Amino acid sequence: MTQPPNNGGWQQPGQPYGQYPQGQPQYPQGQPQYPQGQPQYPQGQQFPPQQPGQPVPPGAPGQPAKKGIPLGAKIGAGAAALVLVGVGAFVAVDPLGMRANTETAKAAPADTIAYANINLNPGAAQQVEMIRFALKFPSVREKTNLREGGDPKQQLFESITKDQNCPVDYENQIKPWLGDQAGFALRRGAQSPIVLLAAKNEQQARDGIAPLAQCSNMNVAFSNGHLVLAEGQGSADDAARAADQGSLADQKPFTDAIDKLGGTGVASFWADGAGLQQAAGGLTGGIGMAAPQTPFETTAGTLRFTGGNPELTAVTRGGTSLGSAKTKVGDLPAETTMALGIAGGRTLVPQIMDTLTKAGMDPSTVAAQTGLQLPGDLETLLGDDLVIAADRFDPNRVDPTNPDTIPIGLAMDTDRAKLDALLAKFEQSGLQLTKVGDKPTYVSLSPAYAQKLSNPTQKLKDSPNFKAAVANAGGAQAVFYLDLNAFKPQLTGNMDPEQARNVEPLQSIGVSSTDAGDNWSSSVIRVTAR
Repeated sequence: MTQPPNNGGWQQPGQPYGQYPQGQPQYPQGQPQYPQGQPQYPQGQQFPPQQPGQPVPPGAPGQPAKKGIPLGAKIGAGAAALVLVGVGAFVAVDPLGMRANTETAKAAPADTIAYANINLNPGAAQQVEMIRFALKFPSVREKTNLREGGDPKQQLFESITKDQNCPVDYENQIKPWLGDQAGFALRRGAQSPIVLLAAKNEQQARDGIAPLAQCSNMNVAFSNGHLVLAEGQGSADDAARAADQGSLADQKPFTDAIDKLGGTGVASFWADGAGLQQAAGGLTGGIGMAAPQTPFETTAGTLRFTGGNPELTAVTRGGTSLGSAKTKVGDLPAETTMALGIAGGRTLVPQIMDTLTKAGMDPSTVAAQTGLQLPGDLETLLGDDLVIAADRFDPNRVDPTNPDTIPIGLAMDTDRAKLDALLAKFEQSGLQLTKVGDKPTYVSLSPAYAQKLSNPTQKLKDSPNFKAAVANAGGAQAVFYLDLNAFKPQLTGNMDPEQARNVEPLQSIGVSSTDAGDNWSSSVIRVTAR
């Protein structure tokens, strides 16, 4: 697993995305440097005077942008209903016959900084698993046209146009030309994304989409077998010209990330960290705030359905490697309802200290107020492996006079002498901590729970819920697990009945992250439901 870098990125101010001055960039210690802030141009422009391939402000030149709900938002909402974008993916193995497909990237300009693609015609096995998962939720069953054996393109189209008074006939005006892919691309300096729709025939596509585009306040162009829709004819035309000159599909940061994924599924995404940081700088600069540091150089992800559940696999380049250490979350008791583990955390301390210092924190002030010595105590706390765990309990029935009503504890693989000195500082404030064992040392306010952590009857790694939720737990540098069933009363207590019904099917959430080599990390997020 890798963690966010202090800085990094490919983009040099004023250079088209994906091109490097004088060959490939050279990074010290393998860490790239993000440019600081936004490039500045006269009259407050984000770009110098308009050049071919650069984004045109919405509505100029050409037709002015019209107000209303963008078609992109409608397509996004429909696609979300169709695929329940939240999670997907086997990376190196493709047991369900999915194949890598980012066709819409051919119609996205090279200066794209964020991109998403939706497969409108996934394989039969994926369609079945996706729809069966979605139909577990009452609101999907009742409020969408999603159904097994249906046409996913038609279902998406009907979801998009359901609330619009658009005189469009899917069977005759959309189906004959609509391809298998839809995409979104945000260009450097643009305020809104363009929409990309694969089209089998340009003229049929232009004619068929015209009524929908008109009532959705979008304008249409065409590039590389795709309709290009944008707010303003000038923006649509410029995006199409730029993609014809050079597309995202040919940019190395994009292809490297997609290749690292090993293939894409029902939906996929990609983003450039430096580009997003510059975009954030444009938003925050006007209010006197610095843009937040983007925690990656480049990232990509894909959604697939397997084993009855959705998974999102994401790969990220950039950051401090945690090495080959593996967290021992799986050795917790089988009854564990929440767990968070990170191995090799001590290697992150320099980066954490740098972030805290930039945020205005003075280590001497922390020492005076808490007695904690930084960075030393932080290194001891994170150690070689830090695992936080909780058993099932009712927060409303916690008794401060009875520590056993608080089954929360730590498993800490770190220097025992330094740990004892650190915990003594907390005990001076009145906390009574139970410590069991050495490397790891189990620490809890509850004596009973500390003992349970040290000698579980059954282990979490053998729990069916945990195995379904967490991918490759035994080989991961970081793991998060939450048994949603244990917290249903708390989750639904303040919800209206409709919301509570849709939470009820959820069972668990799992996240695992591993070091993928060459400054890449890979993470898998799963959501399980019954």
